[in-house]
Amino acid sequence: MNHAVTRPAILALSLGVAGQIYGKESVWQAASGGTKLTCASTSSYQSASSREIRLENNGRRLNVAFRPNCVLELRRQKGKFVLDTKSSAECLSPDSAPQSWSFQSGTAEFTGRGPSKSLKLTLQYQVGSESESCQANYQAWLSKSVASPEIEELASFSKGDFIESVAVDRHGDVWVMNLGPTGTGVFRIAEKGGAELVVPYPEGQGGNIAFTPQGELFGTISDVNDPEGIRAIIKLADGAYQVVADLPKDSIPNGIASDHLGNLYVADSGVGRIFKWNRKTGVAKVWAEGGSLVNQGYLGPNGIKVANDSVFISNSSTAAIVETKIKKDGTAGKRRTIVSNGNFGIGADDFAVDRSGNLWVTTHPSNTLVKLQKNGRASLILDSQDGLWGPTSAFFDPRPGMETILYIVGDGNLLGSQQPDEAGSSELFPSKVLRINTADFGKL
Repeated sequence: MNHAVTRPAILALSLGVAGQIYGKESVWQAASGGTKLTCASTSSYQSASSREIRLENNGRRLNVAFRPNCVLELRRQKGKFVLDTKSSAECLSPDSAPQSWSFQSGTAEFTGRGPSKSLKLTLQYQVGSESESCQANYQAWLSKSVASPEIEELASFSKGDFIESVAVDRHGDVWVMNLGPTGTGVFRIAEKGGAELVVPYPEGQGGNIAFTPQGELFGTISDVNDPEGIRAIIKLADGAYQVVADLPKDSIPNGIASDHLGNLYVADSGVGRIFKWNRKTGVAKVWAEGGSLVNQGYLGPNGIKVANDSVFISNSSTAAIVETKIKKDGTAGKRRTIVSNGNFGIGADDFAVDRSGNLWVTTHPSNTLVKLQKNGRASLILDSQDGLWGPTSAFFDPRPGMETILYIVGDGNLLGSQQPDEAGSSELFPSKVLRINTADFGKL
């Protein structure tokens, strides 16, 4: 759920030296990462843009062109490419004065072969101004632009609709939660197209939905515009919902997921914690909090999924995705950070987990779908050129033999249109329910 975003100010990278062309040109895009600016009193992070980056590589020298006449030159040294200080010392500069940038170091390393080939790019700069000196670190996983798979449109909502969540039941029916002119509440999507509002919500209230293995539909609901408004876990049935657990007023209950026993895990985007609702007792308690779950911006823990005896959580405020093990007694175990704003972070809203443990990440209000491997390596799958606008949520089909089918929903650039420099467009598009077969990407 990304109804509004407040982003810290940060200097955009602008390349300014034309490099000599070496070898064959290829087109790449940033799948994850960004620039972290650290000063004595403040720090900020800006996710990398998915715009095209052109590479020329002859094995000994590598040119990285972020835009025309803005080229970084690197030379091969001991299995990786190292930024050439002589030719590239003035290549990066801020878009606005009076700050100045001075080069420190940079490397580029290729991983994989063929369509699955990726480039790990890191750059370090010193940023100076009259008031203080700051360190800028740019990190990104670049992946080659690949042919788009067949994208199937299951349903189209109106411009201005905000489809927040998607879930698929064990019969293959698709359910979405929407806020907007088409209606606020949970819709069921017919296989032949069309959407039916089956559980209406009060205007302005929204959340996420999830099925349990027992086939029951649960959700989160909140009214973030009312400090004393509802914050709860709900059960949906027979055209209505009932509250099964109230949550604290300082919480923003967001993503929701079920384990194999039907216990529910809820991401609190407000304070930054995970609630667990016990199916047997009907009580919700804090399951995990602190550390990498802390909200450091507008929204903290956002998307959440349970897979392979772990709870995976996206923290939108830190561009982080975190894995927490579930102990045998059901309590929270060891926690690890897969990516973060200091380690090739992804501005994740939600994600889905495939059978191999890879995460397929939606980056609302940006317009990309990213595949994130367990080792933190990322590949760009879809973007706005494929008609993907404001992807908010993703979910894999749970039926046997259908586990590679991924459903994606979004807001049609509703939020992105308010940030056109980041989203790439100020235009509104109909919000859609899309479906792809991730098997089309092979081992990408």
